[in-house]
Amino acid sequence: MEYPKICQVEAISDRILRVTFTNQTIKDYDISPLLEKPIFALLRQPTFFKSFTLEPGGYGIVWNEDIDISEYELWRHSTALKADGDLNPTGIAPEHSAQQSTHKC
Repeated sequence: MEYPKICQVEAISDRILRVTFTNQTIKDYDISPLLEKPIFALLRQPTFFKSFTLEPGGYGIVWNEDIDISEYELWRHSTALKADGDLNPTGIAPEHSAQQSTHKC
């Protein structure tokens, strides 16, 4: 099965990424389970967590040469938003998001 690529990703807190996919589905991905693995330890630092970039073509997001998350992981292990009221579950105003990365969909 082919998974949709990433159009946009935004850090909406120090642990949650909001991901918009090419099929227009919006999902939230919580990195907390990854933090148990030593390779992802740097993501505990809010500034580092928010320093990601979107890979060309929407194939994943990257922090450095060792830390990245694929579109497959983001699609499979994130939670789909159900209604407009779900668009801001953390109470963080969108204009206060620290990082956002997009590519043309």
